Amino acid sequence: MKTQQVQVTDVAALSAKLAAVSDAAKANLVLVFGAPKLLKVDSVFAQLQAACPAAIIVGCSTAGEIT
Repeated sequence: MKTQQVQVTDVAALSAKLAAVSDAAKANLVLVFGAPKLLKVDSVFAQLQAACPAAIIVGCSTAGEIT
């Protein structure tokens, strides 16, 4: 099993970060954690699906986070 972590604070940076992930296209599972306002942006999941087409994508918000 191989794991990798990507952290972004701006949706605009997501595409570039995903491009830098080795073997992203081979991913089986992607876990997404994020602020509710970021997860509501349609392009987030579209970018994840494009980078990891074979993966099951599961996400949840970090509601209750201290900001």
